[in-house]
Amino acid sequence: MLALPVGSGTTLAGLRSALPSRISVCGFQAFSDSALSSRMTAAISNVPSSWSVQPTLAMGSHARLPAVLLDFMQSFECEEKIALDPVYTVRMMARLCDLIRMNALPDGSQVVALHTGGLQGRRGHLSSLAA
Repeated sequence: MLALPVGSGTTLAGLRSALPSRISVCGFQAFSDSALSSRMTAAISNVPSSWSVQPTLAMGSHARLPAVLLDFMQSFECEEKIALDPVYTVRMMARLCDLIRMNALPDGSQVVALHTGGLQGRRGHLSSLAA
């Protein structure tokens, strides 16, 4: 399974169209958008393979970093030595770690989490937390 954060869904649609059908693609929705799934279905309707979109924590608050996500981000970065951005990848990784902890992935799943960048957004979020 390829896991990636999703905003508008264009990266997911492009990857789903380009990857072999044996690879499932799971997007982790960063924003509240009730039309996302229907747009995704229309965008990749010609691709007969598996994809899904998972909700994430604090989808409606992308302009701020809730304390629970800040705590997760700091813990994850300390343990894994991988910086997360405060809008997309932190939401994806927090939800993905929850799914793994809950054994909610199919047995034998291999997961590749795609870090899509966005680290420049840390400056604004983290400086506002320090104030």
